[in-house]
Amino acid sequence: FTRYHNQLCDELAAAKPSLTAEEHFWEARKVVIATLQKVFYYEYVPALLGKPLPPYNGYKSDENPAFDPYHTMAVMRYGHSEVNEIFVRLDDQWRTHPAGHMTFRDAVFNPGKALETGVDSVLRGLLSQPQGRVDAYIIDYMVNGVLAGPAQRPWTVTWGGGHCLAKKDSGSTTAHGLFDLQSTNIQRGREQGLCGINTVRTKMGLPAYSNWKELVVGPGWASARPNDPGLLLAEDMRAMYGDDVDNADFWIAGLAEGKSAGDSNLGETFSRVLSDNWARVRRADRYHFENLDNGLFTKADVESLLKTSLADIIRRTTGVLDAPNRAFFVPGSQIDGQTRISAMLQLPDFMEYDHKELLSPHFRFAWSIVPGERALDIGIAAPTTGWIGVGFTNGSSHVMRNSDMILGRVHEGVGSVEDYYSIDITPPIRDVDRSPAGKESITNTRIIQENGVTTMHFRKPIDSGDSWDLPLQADNGRVRIAYAFQPQGRTTLEYHGAMRGHREIQLFEPQCPDGTYLNAIRMDCVLCPAGTFRSRDMPVGACTRCPIGTFQSAAGSSECHDCSDMAIAGTTTTYYSATSPKDCVCPAGTRLHRSHGGENSSMWCVQCQLGLYCPGGMDTPWQEADYYVEMLQETPLEVSVWDCLHKHACPRGPMGTCAEGAGGRMCTRCILPGRYWNERQEMCSTCSETQGFYIIVIAFAVLAFSMVFLYRVSMDWGDDQGLSEQLEIGVAMGMVLYLGQACSVYNDMKIPWASPLDRMVTATAIFTLDFHSTHIDCSLQLGLLQQYMLGVLTPLLVIVAYASVAILLPIFWDRRDVPLRCWNSVGLLMQTFFIGILLHGVKPFILYHHPNGLHSILSMPSLVQGEAGFVPFAVLGSFHLVVYGGGFLSYALFACWQLRTRARLGTARGIRAVLWHRFIYIRFKPSRYYWSVMQLSRNTMLAMVPVVFDDPHAQIVCLQVLMCLAICMHCYFWPYKSGIHNSADLTMMLAIVSLSTSAAFFVPMESYQVVNYVVYSVVICFVICFIIFAILVAAMIVSLTRRRLMTEEQRLKMEEQSLKKRTMFYAELQKVDQKELSVMEAEWRGVEADMLCAAPMPTLETTDLLKVEGELPPDLPNASDERLAKLEIDFIAPSEHPYMKAVQSCLKVLEERLRFRIQESVETHVSMQAWKPTKVVCVRSQLPAELSRLDRRSFSGVNWNRKEQEQISRLCVKIMEFQATFVEVFKVEKSSLRLLHVFVTRMESKFWGVYQACVKDMLRIQSGFDRAVQAARKLNTEAQDTEDNRSERYEVMDRSFSCYTNFMQAAMRTQEATFMYATALAAGSGGSVTRTSVKRLYRILEKLAMDPKVARGEEARTWDAARMMVLYDSMDSIAKGVDLIMEDNRCGRVEVVRVKERFSEPTSGGWSDILINLRFPSSCKELCKLPFELQLCHAQMLVIRKEMGGHHGYAKYRSAKEILEFLTYEPDNVAQSFGGEAGKANFIASLVGSSKSRTSQPETSNFTPVVPSSSAQQVVPALPGGLTDAD
Repeated sequence: FTRYHNQLCDELAAAKPSLTAEEHFWEARKVVIATLQKVFYYEYVPALLGKPLPPYNGYKSDENPAFDPYHTMAVMRYGHSEVNEIFVRLDDQWRTHPAGHMTFRDAVFNPGKALETGVDSVLRGLLSQPQGRVDAYIIDYMVNGVLAGPAQRPWTVTWGGGHCLAKKDSGSTTAHGLFDLQSTNIQRGREQGLCGINTVRTKMGLPAYSNWKELVVGPGWASARPNDPGLLLAEDMRAMYGDDVDNADFWIAGLAEGKSAGDSNLGETFSRVLSDNWARVRRADRYHFENLDNGLFTKADVESLLKTSLADIIRRTTGVLDAPNRAFFVPGSQIDGQTRISAMLQLPDFMEYDHKELLSPHFRFAWSIVPGERALDIGIAAPTTGWIGVGFTNGSSHVMRNSDMILGRVHEGVGSVEDYYSIDITPPIRDVDRSPAGKESITNTRIIQENGVTTMHFRKPIDSGDSWDLPLQADNGRVRIAYAFQPQGRTTLEYHGAMRGHREIQLFEPQCPDGTYLNAIRMDCVLCPAGTFRSRDMPVGACTRCPIGTFQSAAGSSECHDCSDMAIAGTTTTYYSATSPKDCVCPAGTRLHRSHGGENSSMWCVQCQLGLYCPGGMDTPWQEADYYVEMLQETPLEVSVWDCLHKHACPRGPMGTCAEGAGGRMCTRCILPGRYWNERQEMCSTCSETQGFYIIVIAFAVLAFSMVFLYRVSMDWGDDQGLSEQLEIGVAMGMVLYLGQACSVYNDMKIPWASPLDRMVTATAIFTLDFHSTHIDCSLQLGLLQQYMLGVLTPLLVIVAYASVAILLPIFWDRRDVPLRCWNSVGLLMQTFFIGILLHGVKPFILYHHPNGLHSILSMPSLVQGEAGFVPFAVLGSFHLVVYGGGFLSYALFACWQLRTRARLGTARGIRAVLWHRFIYIRFKPSRYYWSVMQLSRNTMLAMVPVVFDDPHAQIVCLQVLMCLAICMHCYFWPYKSGIHNSADLTMMLAIVSLSTSAAFFVPMESYQVVNYVVYSVVICFVICFIIFAILVAAMIVSLTRRRLMTEEQRLKMEEQSLKKRTMFYAELQKVDQKELSVMEAEWRGVEADMLCAAPMPTLETTDLLKVEGELPPDLPNASDERLAKLEIDFIAPSEHPYMKAVQSCLKVLEERLRFRIQESVETHVSMQAWKPTKVVCVRSQLPAELSRLDRRSFSGVNWNRKEQEQISRLCVKIMEFQATFVEVFKVEKSSLRLLHVFVTRMESKFWGVYQACVKDMLRIQSGFDRAVQAARKLNTEAQDTEDNRSERYEVMDRSFSCYTNFMQAAMRTQEATFMYATALAAGSGGSVTRTSVKRLYRILEKLAMDPKVARGEEARTWDAARMMVLYDSMDSIAKGVDLIMEDNRCGRVEVVRVKERFSEPTSGGWSDILINLRFPSSCKELCKLPFELQLCHAQMLVIRKEMGGHHGYAKYRSAKEILEFLTYEPDNVAQSFGGEAGKANFIASLVGSSKSRTSQPETSNFTPVVPSSSAQQVVPALPGGLTDAD
């Protein structure tokens, strides 16, 4: 490049003579620098890295132009591994130069020697010779021969810039320092603190190496041959640096790294570092030749520079005109005519020999010591077909003088190996030709020529005794070897030219006495220093360090002392080359144990127990991180080890050490007041004034909202197949809360969740009433016991709150269903939060096992089992579990039993059970009423998992199995009424299964067996659940698709079948649901009687009572029937009027209350279960005993209270006033009587059709019809025979009912006895009982008001209020029933009062049955006071009546006919029939009492079924049985 610079100056001087020489210099310099940049970036870098740098995109002023430390301190020194031993020189024919090649040792720092043959020969050698491979090996000269200039003083070791040995050249007075470049590079990296190769790779985004084999050989190291050199190197590197690749020096690891893909000479890491640095420096170089913005070159100049190559420069400036175009790549040219450079690599490897040396690139020497003989087996090889030889010299000034030589050749196919001796620089002479006579001392000779390479083998004695053979053994084992061969292939001993050399090699192991080693510099034996040893059978070059567990305090020793021989058993050293007994300490993982504190105490090393940190030594051990250690006794050392739940609160340090700010046992509390342990920040944090308060307020607000919401929806009713909308929302909200509580179970397991799962799971602790997790102690200053007690009392506070509402609210609000709502709300809340309540109760029993054998509460680790502080928690937890958990679960079981046994009866007690236990079954299908118990049992097992199992692996498996079983049962039973709720509950359980599955991967696995045990079990359960879920989803999709593809006819048919199945499915509890409605209205709903009675009587018009469609004739009363037949007439009965409907509703509530009370009292004394038809056995024979028991029951205390009697009295007045007003409207409007008569006539014709269709056409043709009619007539005859004799008893009985309350009480009591008798009769005759209520008070009053006898002032009796209907499927059964009644009448079980046979003579409404009035025998003193009515009816009558409008149509007809009959007894004028307006008032007063007295007295009306016409009585008598208004 200097020549190139001068040439450019000459060219510039010719082209631009106006410029000065200085300007010519700078212009040429600019071009040379640019050319160097081009050659480097576009020729050398791609040849080195195997690929070019990224394209140049211009100068970047913000780039840092500095090289990073890794490039400067290590990577850029890759060239130290590229250096070859031989410095090749070639002539103009590209053959070996006559002056031969040079060693690198001779050429470096010696330019005169290197260029003695001219620069052209050197350039040809550089262009032809391959570089050394960049690997972990470097030539000997780079270690032992690099001159560093004069040393400070001879024969001293100096340190600075690297390891330096001072060496004095022979015959020279100047000492030169010899650098060890390899050590210098290593030391440089260590001084600069370079990281390991994996750290560098990670920072650069490259994957880290897992082991040395992957680094050296590459990813395919597993398939490499066992003797692969890379694997051997990797093993050496592992032995030197250990298993961790990052422990190696960066420069060494980078050199050893396997070469990256492509033609790169470097490994991936070095390639990346060089590429990144060189590219960055180029971008940051403002003077880079491609930067057009700096004005140095034009675009044309840059293009010209890019076309210039290094080969162009060489051809232009040297005589190497045939230089290859790619200067950095070796061409296939020859070194000389016979030997190619590639042939150098084909010398035999001499694997059969123990030792090998490459004396030059063209000569290999190998040898082995023959066991049992003082001889050497030697092999030599050189790339020649001429002679080859090796000599052993005595180290004189010239190697040819006094040299023992062995020469070999192959001449005309015959090989010979001969023993020679050279006295001077002359051709050698054979030993056998010398005098005194020498001898041929070599044996086992052979010589081979293959592929231009001659290989010679022979055996030479170490000391043959021949005077012409030199003894080979030396004190230091080193022998100088001379070698040569004839390169032109001549076999005559002609001059060898440059193909010769000499080398001193370590032929034998040197010998030194025990305790000494051979100094390589001074070549004498010196003493081994303290801490080392050497025996004669060990290598002589160095002393061996005392291994771990031994020491040596004296120098020159042949062995080290074992620490086990010391007074302290079990000690060892912690490092090599220990020099003192004090270096013997307890090894890592053990600690010093003293028997006692005295002087003569014995000591030994014992195993370090769990929780202690024993790094080795004689000091007191520390506590390990994540453990808390209490020192119980110093000598001998006794400790108590606790496992810290707050891991970061217990750092490694002296025993009892806690993190900053933490203290107490296990560092569970913060020492400073106003602080708490922050798990997220892993430190003690300052409490805020409202820490945890808002969370508690929100939690209690949610609880309060839930309480109010549940109170609102607890008695909501949906249809037969579903729930109300609000209740559906409530159930859905409860499921979400259930999921949160189920997730809180994982807080009681030792599972190291990853973020953010850990925070999500921790947040669910509030569902378990764990106020400690909210750090409420910061704001309320509550201790652990107070916080736990608050959780225990919370359910009790909720119950007390509901109880207070149940007691106080009815006082201010007339809602008698408040206690019922509160009770069901408590049940729903307990069901919703059952898991959380249980988890709070089991907290004291979820224990954490510590290494010291003690157990503490997992959620409150400072509380240790067995200590005094643990007892209150255990007592409260037991109370919590027994009262809340066990109590509610027991109650749920009891409630299901109640529903099972009592609800089926349909009696008052059964209905009460349904009402009070409604929260148990309301969400579920009636046939799955018990599912609440199943859910509570599942939740109990879920909460008990952390208590029963301590190991998190077992906990996860148990949870998974439990939830899978629950899912399978849920899918089989499908219990909820709502399909959405079924799917939602299934999804919640699947979410828990998914969470358990993920938990299995967070728990540390101790072994592969545990992995298989946990993971496989959990995954299998998850797969099963997923399959079930997928099948259900698929079934839903198929069902929806099928429904969409159906025709309208098919859809209707399917819905009909589904309705039929559902009707059967809901049959059992659906009936109870229907009863619940009526009973709830009767027992719990408030009565608005006062408001209703205070309202004015409504005004009645004819148009309000008769609805007529069609044109009315002008003369309506005299209109013909034909004209009236064209009209559509509808009559509005008094009972259908809105005002009377409200009155009836109030009366119904009051009547049902009394019925409910009487029924409950009856059930207390009579086993109604015995009267179920399916269980009756000879019930008619048991009837007298049961009736006697019922008759003896006093009902004096079972009645309406004073307020209820007052309400009934006022309602009765309203009924009578309304009836009188109703009748008056029709009398005033005479035309309306004509229309009413037409309506009655039409209805009679219609009902007569019922009789025709049922009795004449269907029943009369059945067998038993005539027998039933005859039996009824006969029974009526017997009744007539006895009725006259009992008339006196009737009179007495009627007069005893001076109060309607007594009448209704007696009627309802008789009704219960009637049900017993009807049940027994039905069981004996094949019928079924339809339980009906007593005759309504409204109907009694309505009938009395329309009775003409009452209007005339006569006495009328109403005594058949108790009634029952027995349904039969055949007339034979009816006949049998009549026969049984006749038998009972004759036997005295009952007394027949009257019989109406209405099959042959139906009622005007077309109804046909056998109606029998009976009375219980006189032995029943109370029950016999009131007769009862028994209807024996055929089921077909009900079917046809229903088709004709049912009882509703008959009620209209009955009211219309009663009005016509009532008015028939009047002459022409209604007012006259009452005796004018005054007569009307007297008529009403005769029924309900005087209105005048009603305004002057609090109680005025007194209704009696038998009404005397003389005077009015006081309405409200004294309350029987001592009842009060509150009753």
